[in-house]
Amino acid sequence: TRYTITSKQRLLEEIKRVREQGYATDQQESEIGLYCFGAPVFGISGKCVAAISVSIPQPRLPQDREQLIADVKKTAAAISEALRAHG
Repeated sequence: TRYTITSKQRLLEEIKRVREQGYATDQQESEIGLYCFGAPVFGISGKCVAAISVSIPQPRLPQDREQLIADVKKTAAAISEALRAHG
């Protein structure tokens, strides 16, 4: 879409931002009107082994995106903890 990251420099900046904040967003980059928020799941070694995300159409996007992001991060952290506990 017109929102898709297409330059290497912009992609590197986005990767840095994602690492710093601990979650990623897709704001109509793959499909117009669709937003996605994702967070990493870490394995026993501390490396990212998976990710979880939630996709939501723009009309259903809550005013408080921060709560949605917090819920995604909290769920990813809980899965990470369960992996470490059962490793």
